[in-house]
Amino acid sequence: MNDLLIKLFECLHVNVDAEPVSKSRGHVLNAEVAAFGYTLAPELIKAVSSLSEDAFIGLRGFTLNSLGEISGANVRYQALFKGFPYSTPDQFEYMHKRVMQHVQNTFFGRQNSNHLMLSCGHVIDPSIFPNVEEEFGACPVCQFQVDELQDDALPKHDFNSITPLKVLHLADDAFITKAATQLVARNSSLSADERRFVLEVVKTRDIAIPNEIYRENLPLAYLVAKGDVEKVRHLFKGATDVLRIATFLSDNEADLSLSGNTRLSIKRGDAKRLLDILNGMPNAAEDMLRHREKWKRLLHAVHAGSEANRKRYPNAAKSADIVRSNGEGFTTFNAKSEQLTRSKAITGEQGLASLLTARPGDFVRKLDFMLLNAGEDGQGEVLANLTKVVSNLSTDVLFTMCKYLPTRVVRGEKRTFIPKGVTTKAKVVEDKRQALNKASVEIALADMRHELHNRFSSMKNLGKVYIDPILFKQLVPFNRRADSSTSVSVVKGSRYPLGDAPVIRLFTWWKGNVDVDLSAVLYDANFDVVDSIYYGDLSNHDLQIQHSGDIQNAPNGAAEFVDFVPNRLREMGVRYVLSHLISFRREGFNTFPCFAGFMERDSLRSGRKFEPESVQLKFDVNTPASEISAHIFDLETNEVVFADLTGGTRIHNNVRKSQQSLQEKVEAILSLPATKTTLGDVLLVHATARGTIVDNRFEADTIFDLETVKGVDVMSAEQMGEFGHE
Repeated sequence: MNDLLIKLFECLHVNVDAEPVSKSRGHVLNAEVAAFGYTLAPELIKAVSSLSEDAFIGLRGFTLNSLGEISGANVRYQALFKGFPYSTPDQFEYMHKRVMQHVQNTFFGRQNSNHLMLSCGHVIDPSIFPNVEEEFGACPVCQFQVDELQDDALPKHDFNSITPLKVLHLADDAFITKAATQLVARNSSLSADERRFVLEVVKTRDIAIPNEIYRENLPLAYLVAKGDVEKVRHLFKGATDVLRIATFLSDNEADLSLSGNTRLSIKRGDAKRLLDILNGMPNAAEDMLRHREKWKRLLHAVHAGSEANRKRYPNAAKSADIVRSNGEGFTTFNAKSEQLTRSKAITGEQGLASLLTARPGDFVRKLDFMLLNAGEDGQGEVLANLTKVVSNLSTDVLFTMCKYLPTRVVRGEKRTFIPKGVTTKAKVVEDKRQALNKASVEIALADMRHELHNRFSSMKNLGKVYIDPILFKQLVPFNRRADSSTSVSVVKGSRYPLGDAPVIRLFTWWKGNVDVDLSAVLYDANFDVVDSIYYGDLSNHDLQIQHSGDIQNAPNGAAEFVDFVPNRLREMGVRYVLSHLISFRREGFNTFPCFAGFMERDSLRSGRKFEPESVQLKFDVNTPASEISAHIFDLETNEVVFADLTGGTRIHNNVRKSQQSLQEKVEAILSLPATKTTLGDVLLVHATARGTIVDNRFEADTIFDLETVKGVDVMSAEQMGEFGHE
């Protein structure tokens, strides 16, 4: 569990039973973790010092192994050009030599005994590549790894670390239980790491079951209940909740948005409990028909049609019959809604606006459509119905609408969609919608903001409140189910400040008979491409950007790097740098080990290719997609955006072939703080409802910044209620 505590919370769990046995032990471990870019907080040093010798040895070994894996220091970095970053061949001269050597191999073979025979089948003529063993970590012709050429180059210059050490704190049992409880109660989907953490915690600890829950987290609450259905029955809203639990029980890593299919395997006891829950939903059939084919498979898996189960669970059996008949003769609420939508029958007692008041979530999802099609006279009726349902809307939906509606008073050029699922993709299309009436939007916003103000105003007073402007660039987490596993907790689409590093080094490592290409695309302020650095164009000396060379096969594990100098790029008119990864032969990244990230380096000529102390962010690349846009560096604001955006539709792709789609994705990711709820948006409403905003942090009673809201779910009334005073 400690590896997850480090990545998610920057903490370590240590069982503290006594006074320090050896004060030096904590300091010894503190010195060792510094090599990976970490340091121990004083309370953690004290806890480590209290351990017995055996316990210390166990903790030390696990911690150092975990930090090695988290930082990427547990593998060997073999690049094509051994001399990188100190010296790399001229790319045109190198290409000329490759062609010459290929021709010689094709027509003449091995001509002399001093020619080096490689296990890939190529013969290297020393007159063409005179120092091949000193200069190359793979075959210089086919660029496949071979045993005869290993990257064992030693650093030629000292390394100076400029990256601040990440502080590890002590996590006691109370912290672990609270963290797991808050994750289960969080009003958004969990990442794979967060889900694994909760699963680890519930094995040995009891955590509280919340009164309300995000639908995709209900299976975790079911697991927490440990077979006692009555503990979680209040959380069920519809039959789809039962389907999610069945999906989770069949595969703990399954996509709980249900956008994909999972092979179902349900134990007998769970089958009875699921049928019991379904039986308590007399109108479950309508919800079940939304995922009809999935339900047919589940009903078969739990034997819903057996004679015994039909007698014991009659309501479930009735719903099952409707699903098996494909809903023949069964009129659903959604069918009525879609009929009214198609006919644009918005107003009146039998209109869409009136019908949807029974389902507030559906109402706001259709609000844009209804305001567009109700006409000037009908918009008032739509807004009156909004007033009826606004108090029943969840807090996150209210914030989402408050951020979305202002963008609709002018006609946009493009729309960006980020579908649900286990990968984060962005689809950018032309926005053909007409703008909404500004007066109607203002009325709707006033209703929603008033509701939020009422919800927060009864909480503790915050006094004078300072909100760090960076928080308006930090998104409230969304679609975390698709998040990559990262060395530190980050939210895709959010901006994070960079240090004043003279050099940024992008890196990737992978292993297998696959070809991974690391690329960097440079954009100006208008998102026009300045240059692309990839396997076909390895450097631009004027811009001071250099690639370490393309390795096309990595049975022993290989690496690629790209160095760039932010100040130089800024001087040359570059505003953004995109780090992009491609699996060249279109193998999914989840079929082989791979990770990537970036380092902050003190110089182009410093230390080894990979120095774990300098790693600012490392993430595992395990998406089923074959491309991923990893980071976007904004050189003007000196910030980095974690993009984590997947793609890949064709084999043998590269960034030169994908310039338009990549440009659209970069613009889409950078625009997210303008269209999605940020931490600052939420905290601003709390501040105005519960205190007074000030511009000077030294005058404030309550300060909201990256440190004070770290680990806080700002959408949680319970957690936000801890701020302030009576």
